[in-house]
Amino acid sequence: MPQQYYNQNSLLSLAPIAVPSQFKLLTTDTYNESMIWDSIQKTGEEQKLLCSAIQTAIVGTGNKVVGSMLYNDIEIPLSSFYQSVNVNTMLTINSKIEPGELTVRRLQRFFRYHIKKYLEDHTAVYSYLYKKFSIKDEKYRTICFPGAEHMVENKDEAHYLYDTYKRLDHRAKASISERIQRVLIARGVCTLLDFAEFDSIFIAKLT
Repeated sequence: MPQQYYNQNSLLSLAPIAVPSQFKLLTTDTYNESMIWDSIQKTGEEQKLLCSAIQTAIVGTGNKVVGSMLYNDIEIPLSSFYQSVNVNTMLTINSKIEPGELTVRRLQRFFRYHIKKYLEDHTAVYSYLYKKFSIKDEKYRTICFPGAEHMVENKDEAHYLYDTYKRLDHRAKASISERIQRVLIARGVCTLLDFAEFDSIFIAKLT
């Protein structure tokens, strides 16, 4: 009767297949910062795109409405500006994005350190994420905005940002915190065990 299960040595002997040197893992993350920067430069509107990233990350967007920004004392509707420089604002859940393609979230991600510096330089400014959903600890004011998950460097910052998104999810019945978790695990900032602890702390606060 054929054996149903094998131990390590038996299974490796049964199927002695070597992994070829030509094999390489493909990542599902198509984001490429060098290509993003090339795309930004090709627009000739680097400064406006930076300002738009600050605007959307701090003031926010909603229901595919990206709002406007004030640039050189002129109000610029971001929807028409983004259209003119090929920033994709019409993404769906199944949208496939090219490595150098510009989106609102990618601009926030690319300019994350610029956004942090803007918050550091403007101490009276708070992101909508911080004001509406966080526990408002000033220590974390400059790392609490969309895109900061690609920048935070330690578990304390990661926990604060994750907790903020958990609060957003709880109020809006969303699941954004799951994406934040995936990013922080992929970057090696936190582990699944850390998030199990973060979740238990969050649940304890609700009860």
